[in-house]
Amino acid sequence: MTTSAAVPVVDFYFDPADYGTPALRDPYTALGTKHHVEKREFDHDLYVEALTECGLDPALADAADGALALASNPYFFELKRTRTESPQTG
Repeated sequence: MTTSAAVPVVDFYFDPADYGTPALRDPYTALGTKHHVEKREFDHDLYVEALTECGLDPALADAADGALALASNPYFFELKRTRTESPQTG
């Protein structure tokens, strides 16, 4: 029995105010359908398709690729950066 240690991580970095509330939900639904129903593997093309279908910028898939690259390393456990200032909004 073979199992994969890498777990797909989905990170899209954008301001929801630019796209609206569905932008927080719809890409995850599209990715889930493509992976679980269509039995497709997580890869760059899958993220681009899902983002495009949801009316989002397909360039946001680049952030997901970076997260997948980190998660595919069996010795990578967590990426954390200590906050040194308050969040900047607006």
